[in-house]
Amino acid sequence: MNRRARQRAQTRPVYANAIERAITGAAKLPTEDVQRTTRGMLVALQEFAAGRYCREHWASMADATNVALELCTLGICSDEASRQLLDDAQQVLGDVAVRAQQRGTWTLHARELEQLREALQRHGIQLGFCSLSEYERAVEAVRRKHAQYAAGNAPKDAIVITGALA
Repeated sequence: MNRRARQRAQTRPVYANAIERAITGAAKLPTEDVQRTTRGMLVALQEFAAGRYCREHWASMADATNVALELCTLGICSDEASRQLLDDAQQVLGDVAVRAQQRGTWTLHARELEQLREALQRHGIQLGFCSLSEYERAVEAVRRKHAQYAAGNAPKDAIVITGALA
């Protein structure tokens, strides 16, 4: 076994009860968790729009859109309209971050606010359809991608939206 294969083998978790883990992983996320998370995302957007804790709320919305795009990759709300909606939301987050750096303001335009609201609602729909293991895979994929971006492996013209997950 070469060194790379050993590293991969060492990073995989081992579960004492693999069958129970498989059953748990295949189950849909609990409805109350999905509702609480969706409400939390929309409250974060409201707080952000009101100018409160903007950096933290920006990071949580960045995480939500990053995970949402990964869930699209897994086939959950993967239609072209959903992908475009999430891509547009990431563009909004990128534009807002640039404005915050240049002018020190986190202000959203009305259309941007609506784009973010729609994207976060779509992510809430995704959460209602995904399983725990799909969600965990999406979060881990976001972490891996952003570790690669931090190492300098982002595409040249990419706008990297990094939240707190990375």
